[in-house]
Amino acid sequence: MPHHTAAIRPLPLVALMFGAALAAPLATPITQAALAGDQECPCLGDLNGDGLVDAADLAILLGEWGQTGPVGDLSFSELVDAEDLAILLGAWGACPSVPVNDACSSPISIGATFVEVPFCTVNAATSLSAAIACGSLGNLEKDIFYRFVAPQTGRYRVKVYDATFDARAIVYNAPTIQSVCGATQGNPTVLGCTIDAVPDHIVPSVDGHAVEFDLVEDQPIMIRIGSPSGAIGYGSLMVERVLPGWSPCEPLAFFTGGGGGSTSIGTFDKTYPTVSTSGCYAGKPMIQTWYTFESACSQNFDLRISTCQGFQSMDCVLSLFVGSCGELFEVDCADDTCTDSEGVLGEEIVFKDCTPNTKYYIRIMAYPGAQLDQYGLSMQVLTTCP
Repeated sequence: MPHHTAAIRPLPLVALMFGAALAAPLATPITQAALAGDQECPCLGDLNGDGLVDAADLAILLGEWGQTGPVGDLSFSELVDAEDLAILLGAWGACPSVPVNDACSSPISIGATFVEVPFCTVNAATSLSAAIACGSLGNLEKDIFYRFVAPQTGRYRVKVYDATFDARAIVYNAPTIQSVCGATQGNPTVLGCTIDAVPDHIVPSVDGHAVEFDLVEDQPIMIRIGSPSGAIGYGSLMVERVLPGWSPCEPLAFFTGGGGGSTSIGTFDKTYPTVSTSGCYAGKPMIQTWYTFESACSQNFDLRISTCQGFQSMDCVLSLFVGSCGELFEVDCADDTCTDSEGVLGEEIVFKDCTPNTKYYIRIMAYPGAQLDQYGLSMQVLTTCP
């Protein structure tokens, strides 16, 4: 990665304090500037991400002098010293580079899930001026683009984290960057925005924002990173696969047959709270687990789904859906319809006259704030053939 080499200019007085150290040869460090693909990032020494290496950055470095950093350790030696000062002074002045995935051009491809992709938005332009319907997020400014193609059908998470500014992302269902930026190719829709903070139980735990959505195999998406306030800086991006059971496109278990059965639902401690609609619940984000069921009956049948006889019950909301994983319709729901032997609330749905050879989607949602890693549930799916 080329570093910015400025013309000769007056150096700060502090340079004279370390003249001998500055004359020593420096190893080329691995830095935040080494981003994914061929993306260029601003010069080293821009510690506050404002596009300049100046007195403000020098003050940050000197404030960490003799410590491990983390901001001023430009050489990654785990010590802020004369070597880091030399790097900063060598880049003094304006940072000339612009991200190659800026201004609705050349999005950088993310080739795999669970791969950390460093990014920077310094000197990036604002690609779109129209506000996006993402709640309080609104439109992003000083934005750059990434492209990802789902390797398989399932639920995915985009998280933006460890940023030096209020970095957010908007995820588009779009085949090309031109379709997002107003050209005639495709008809992009917003899959979601990283409004919610990344929960502490997401591993590895990070400081940032995330959003979840469902994709089918080979579906392309565009990820637009920027800030609602127009702030700029550095950060990291990751696309993750969500574990089975968190999405109707990838249920935890698939039931078949005309008899019945039961399964341990397990714990919800690693799931991500999402806002889900239900005729039996409207409120804060819930944590959910999905199942599917298809009967072997040759005629219409009755379907009974229950959490009332679980080995350890928990107050939840139970819903039954038909359709496809990308477009479901709730046909019944239950909340607080039964109690177990200890008086814990449970749920039960009895759905009459079900159609054979139809896939039914079953969702169990847990209320926020429960001690989710302390509970297990058992769900029975029973059918009565005519």
